[in-house]
Amino acid sequence: ISPAILIFFIAFFQIAILNILTGIFVENAMKLAQPDRDTMALEQRKKEALEAQELKKLCEEMAHRKDSTISSAEFLANLRGGGRLKAHLNVLGLDIKDAEVFLEMLAAVSDNGMVHVDTFVAGCMRLKGVATSIDLQSLAYETKLIHFNQRDFYRRVAESLDDLTEKVAAIQMGEVSA
Repeated sequence: ISPAILIFFIAFFQIAILNILTGIFVENAMKLAQPDRDTMALEQRKKEALEAQELKKLCEEMAHRKDSTISSAEFLANLRGGGRLKAHLNVLGLDIKDAEVFLEMLAAVSDNGMVHVDTFVAGCMRLKGVATSIDLQSLAYETKLIHFNQRDFYRRVAESLDDLTEKVAAIQMGEVSA
């Protein structure tokens, strides 16, 4: 065997072994460089909590009462003023129309037409992003439950109306025969 082939053989295997060791090292380094899922989830929760805190602070500045409630007029005035609230809602990814409609829904449910800041902030944070499958499933369940309750209420009212009709007819028959 010639010395040139021996040198080529030794060089080839040294490069091959070096390449394998480098590949193993790079693969392990890449695994260690990837962020941990728990860490990413914690960072996401911290980010959402900070965003909610900032939105709450803006809303409390907007609410001029000590009970931390917002009226629709106050909200719309601050929104149309083009101030920080509009920019913050855009940063959160909330369409301004969504926030207006949401506030109107919350105000309609309350007794005095006012919305508590915490309720508004929690709702805005839920509006952020796309609807998840659990949101849609929850909505479908609530709709079925409302439908069932409405059907039951209709049945009970119809039975009561039938009973009332029979009683009125019986009273009228008693007056006619008397």
